[in-house]
Order: sequence, then structure tokens, then C-alpha cells
Amino acid sequence: MFGLSAGGISGAQLNALKLRLEASRTKLQAGDLTGLSGEQITGDLLTATIWSWFAAAESHSRLSQNQAGVVETLGLSYGLFHAQAEPVYSWGLIRKVEFPGVNIDIGHVRLLGWSKNGQAGDWAQYMRLRGQYMSALEHAVPERFFSDRAKCNLVGEPDPKPGLPACLQGISAVKALSLAAAQGQWNYTITQKVFQDKPGLVSSHLSAHSWDTRQRVQQALEAGQEVTIHQRPVLQDGLAGAGLVLLDPEIGAGRYLTEPRGMARQCCQGSLSASPCVCVSVHKG
Repeated sequence: MFGLSAGGISGAQLNALKLRLEASRTKLQAGDLTGLSGEQITGDLLTATIWSWFAAAESHSRLSQNQAGVVETLGLSYGLFHAQAEPVYSWGLIRKVEFPGVNIDIGHVRLLGWSKNGQAGDWAQYMRLRGQYMSALEHAVPERFFSDRAKCNLVGEPDPKPGLPACLQGISAVKALSLAAAQGQWNYTITQKVFQDKPGLVSSHLSAHSWDTRQRVQQALEAGQEVTIHQRPVLQDGLAGAGLVLLDPEIGAGRYLTEPRGMARQCCQGSLSASPCVCVSVHKG
């Protein structure tokens, strides 16, 4: 499902989608399949998830920019949300298809704005805040859509039900960094000064990561970016990988990634979601 926000998701759009989903639920509960199709039900569910991501990100913009002393206008943004299909073969033929998880990839977010005081540092700090929040939404939104609270307890549930297992957790860049810290790992923020003082840092301190991950970090540092990454890969609900943040230190914009690249199929093995990328693009004016 391709999601597009050209300046914001409207309340009318969300309300119309909600009414369609409620009508579908009523028919399914009554055992009436008239007028329903798998494409419609699946499409509406995937649409609801990615629209909810945009709505939450846009709400955060309205609530946070005044307090931060900046003016922000939403630009064209887009992303993908889809179910992962895994064929099961017997003697070279597909005998069934399993759906082990879902994957969200908000590939591009464009924000236009600047500090009310004209201070570049204020805008850069605000962009870091926005990027972290939007990355967190990539695991939080699918978790809430695809977890049955009657059968499991969400992480952080204020009143967990005794005897129920924990729900599967989604993965995003900031979630992976948080998991790494909880597992006793170091989280490294490698600035340009640190990189200049220790040019062999990637090889010496990040050797537990895959070659692709180390190359991505090395290339980002050589391009003048600031990198935040944990000490070694994290393990969570079948996912073995890394979360990393690549930022332009001057404006605070950048990419919030999970590795290995193209990990959607792998990370959905027993996991709820993955967060390949959030790109934040800034125009100053």
C-alpha cells in the first residue's frame, strides 16, 4: 500500500475510512460476505495503518512546533505499508502462502520551516526531536493495529492481563537503539570530530555488525554525517539486525534506518513490523 500526504491527511478522509472499516466489521461478525472482497478488507486495513502514521506525525508537528519556537509546514511525504508474503514449496511447487508479518517504510518526509528566532541550532534540535518521534511511530503504529489485546499484553501496558504473553514488538531505528541499551550495549554517537580523531573506529568498535552495516556507517561518516548506532546487532522476536541514525549535524535532518538493507522479509519472521527508513528533508526559508 502506497501512502501519500500532500500537506496533511484530512479528518474527512480518516472518518470515511473508519466508517468503511466499521461496516466491514459488522458484516464479518454477522457472517455476511455480500459486497466484501479480500482486496477491499486488506486494502482498507493497510490504508488505515499508514494514514494513522501520517496523522500522528502531523499531530506531533502541530503540538511541538510552538513550544520549540519554530514554524513548520508539511510538504509532500510518502511511504509504503504492506504485508509480507512467504510462499511454502513442496517439490518445487507453491502449496501455500504464509503472511509472517507486516512492513512499514516511510521513505520520504519533507518539512519546510525555520526557527522563529532565526537560530539554526533551534531548528536542528527540533528536527532531531521530530525524526526520533517519527521513527518511533514506525514500530508503535503497527504494534497497535496488529496486536489483539484480548490475547496478549502490549509493551508498556499500564494494566497488563495476568496469564497473557507479551505481544510481538515492532522494530524501528529508535526501538533498536533502545533495545540495545536495555540489553547492556553501548550506543555510540560518532561525530565528525570523533571520526577524525579515530578514523578506524568503525572497524575497531563495530566489528560485530555485518559488512553492509559497517560500510553504510563508514560512507556516512566520510560524507560528513553524524552516526548513532549500537555496539552489536540486537535480537528481538526473530529479528537480528541494527538500528542506526544518519544525520546532517547542521540541520538535524537525516535517515533513521534498520539493517541489513532489504531486511523486510527477515525482520518479519515472528516480528510485527520493520522500519527500513525514514528520510527527513528540510528546506530552510
